Amino acid sequence: MRLFLASVLLVLHYGRSGNAASNCGLPTGSSPVDNSMWSSWHQTLKSQIESQDAKDAAGIDLLFYGDSLTELWRGTAWGFHSRLGPGIPAVFSRYFGQYDSVIAGAGGDTTANLWWRIKNGELPKNHMPKVVVMMVGANDLTAAYAQCGTWDQNDYYGAAATIAQQVQGIIGTIHETWPGTEIILLGILPRGTDYWDGGSGRTSWPNVLTGPIESLNRELKALEGSDANVTYVYCGSGFTTSSGINMQYIQDGQHPSVAGYEALGRCLSPLVAAYINNGSAAPAPGSAPGLDPASAAGAAQPGMPGPAAAGGRSAVASFSSATGPGNAGGAGDPSSGGSGSSGGSSSGGGGSGGGGSSAGSSSGGSSRGGPGSNSGPVGPGGGGPGGPGGTGPGLPGPGGPGQTGPGGPGGTASEG
Repeated sequence: MRLFLASVLLVLHYGRSGNAASNCGLPTGSSPVDNSMWSSWHQTLKSQIESQDAKDAAGIDLLFYGDSLTELWRGTAWGFHSRLGPGIPAVFSRYFGQYDSVIAGAGGDTTANLWWRIKNGELPKNHMPKVVVMMVGANDLTAAYAQCGTWDQNDYYGAAATIAQQVQGIIGTIHETWPGTEIILLGILPRGTDYWDGGSGRTSWPNVLTGPIESLNRELKALEGSDANVTYVYCGSGFTTSSGINMQYIQDGQHPSVAGYEALGRCLSPLVAAYINNGSAAPAPGSAPGLDPASAAGAAQPGMPGPAAAGGRSAVASFSSATGPGNAGGAGDPSSGGSGSSGGSSSGGGGSGGGGSSAGSSSGGSSRGGPGSNSGPVGPGGGGPGGPGGTGPGLPGPGGPGQTGPGGPGGTASEG
């Protein structure tokens, strides 16, 4: 029931972005999120890509696209500090800091939202990005679950096919401009349910999302065959154990911990290095921890992609044991707006982006919470998806429709 209620709240917000479609009402085509903070974050990412693209002849080596799991490489949620993010940017720097790169992730994005961003300025115009890493589609599954109410074979196979078509459209948009860009398409990671309040479903695996995720990943892998410059990689082998979700790798049932991002870095870095260096030797060990010269010859290494299966380019990573403790997950206490220079403390913005009402207590006047803590209770107005955590400097949280109406039922909203 919690999963259903939270998913309904997600669709109240994201259902307005994208056209109505079959397969449980999944959004199709490309469309923005009707939220000023999301729009502001899009403009920030667009400016960063334009600046990097124009600054020298080399342009961008590495461009990451996706939702909150991608944005957390920056340690942020719509540009604000995320409580889930400490330590993660340092992991990115160790594995990918030697490249000219931009992380263009936006919390809560569906395929329709990401596609719109790419069509509207978040794709370099002057220089071809050498490598694009993309992971998107998990939020589409959540929206589909809210529409269907329950999963059966037809539901999730239909949803997976629709999402894969969306991803194929995104690939087409990128390659229409830059046909030589190598696109690394990441499989969707395992995720628990009830992660917003620490319930038992938070660590269960298999769960109601297992079949849909596996179905979607099969559809994504099949996209390799339609484009010579697309490689599917699954990096989630170490994210589950025989007893359920590996909480050393996934800090809240959904978002990876520092150890989880270390695993992703080990998985991706050899392939990224090979593509950026046009097949030449990878950077020396130590410049990107986890690289091993043997990987250039296709040997499988712990935490790295193994050799591609016959007839394809996909790789499935194996993992050694977790390295170091993950971040403490925290289960759903609402984040209050940070004391920004022009905003006071705020209430309600935390948790599920439910448009928290607040009165600033500093000289900056009234303020509202930043993107919420992913798992806090719905604020007055209800209806918005939770930000991936953290506190904002007294700016509006991603509130849903009816922001000033009476508070909805005490459900919570999930966000990817």
